[in-house]
Amino acid sequence: MGVTANHRTTNPQGDRHDRHTRHLCRPDRPGHDRCPDARGEAAFLRAESYSLTAREIVYALAAHLTYFGDTLTVSVVDPLTAIDAHMRFNGDLTAWTRGRHPADVAAIRARAEQIARNYFGTYFPAIPW
Repeated sequence: MGVTANHRTTNPQGDRHDRHTRHLCRPDRPGHDRCPDARGEAAFLRAESYSLTAREIVYALAAHLTYFGDTLTVSVVDPLTAIDAHMRFNGDLTAWTRGRHPADVAAIRARAEQIARNYFGTYFPAIPW
């Protein structure tokens, strides 16, 4: 599996799969007129067939959490393996949000971001939600 974490490089060619970058905000709500998304962010993780920003990594980990539970420790399921499996076999980074209360989505996303920070360390960037 050829996956590397590139915390300092950018993706000028735009080879990231933009179909995976639907944002979760609600433009119809006050204060959501400018929603943060992964489109302008640098790739953090590159694999043979995809590149992911830090935000997309959190979404992939959150998808794993909702489908399989909180098994993301190196001794149970390695987070990098979970990300790679999700991107290869599912690829939809936002399907896990459908039908969930916004508070539940925020809690799952916070846990996924915590897992990413613990796994990738201090180079994992802060994500404005």
